[in-house]
Amino acid sequence: MGLLDTAPVLIVDQITFWLRSDFQITDPDGNGLGRIETDGGTMRRLLLGPRELTVYDETGAPYLKVLDPPDFGLDHFEIVDGNNEPLARVTKKLTFMTTKLSVNTYAGDYDLVGNLGAWELAVTGPAGEVANVTRTYRGIAEAITGRGTYAIQYPAETTEVDRRIALGCMIVVDLVLAKQRQRRAGGAGS
Repeated sequence: MGLLDTAPVLIVDQITFWLRSDFQITDPDGNGLGRIETDGGTMRRLLLGPRELTVYDETGAPYLKVLDPPDFGLDHFEIVDGNNEPLARVTKKLTFMTTKLSVNTYAGDYDLVGNLGAWELAVTGPAGEVANVTRTYRGIAEAITGRGTYAIQYPAETTEVDRRIALGCMIVVDLVLAKQRQRRAGGAGS
């Protein structure tokens, strides 16, 4: 069990943002717990946007991946563990004026409750709340570019699998919102 499985709060800070969605993961005191890196070549990201992100733990071992396969119609994402075993499938729902995601796992359905666009949300699973996610901006540049810092707070009883699903959902929300910004600007990311 690594630090990503035991820290009560993860601070996820975006460190790059043009064609990449890389993040560093720390505890509230700034101690390194892991990182999130965008995989794939520059040309692929230029045409399709970020399609695969890998979370690495403090030792550099893969912790989980978020896959965004090209699709038509409803947007789907896969969350797999560090051994590529499936954890969850996230689907963007068709709704009017809001963004809704459904999260399906082998253990049951999860919900993202709150305001996704404002980054004030809770992740709930079959056993109840597994995480609270909030977003902060450290300056005007981050607010304009959509870059930011996310805090994920886990209740003490949150399981390792629930923690991974919640972190994967946070990455999916970031990808969905980035795609929405790109579409409004006429860029990549379908």
